[in-house]
Amino acid sequence: MTTSSRPRSINQILNNRQGGLSDLIAGASARMELTQHVTKYLPLAMHDHCWVTAINESEMTIVTDSPAWASKLRYLSRELIRKLKQETSLPTINYIKVKVSPDTVADVN
Repeated sequence: MTTSSRPRSINQILNNRQGGLSDLIAGASARMELTQHVTKYLPLAMHDHCWVTAINESEMTIVTDSPAWASKLRYLSRELIRKLKQETSLPTINYIKVKVSPDTVADVN
């Protein structure tokens, strides 16, 4: 397959609004925003250890980097759900699924 188009700059690729990379960027942005909503209701010590990875219907999946944080998050999940339901800008969350991924690294700062 040959193409006669000229190479595009990184800026053009990143600013392309049609699928692919722009969808990935939008999804990552949405997850970062959701993570910020969630972490404001968690103890400060947990902020760097929990990340929202998905919302499917009324279920939110949160990944932690250790079983200890996952256990703490499961303990706090009912209260967290109650607080998140008060935020009208978020979808209704009825269940939080907690997963552990020790290799997860977040550089949200």
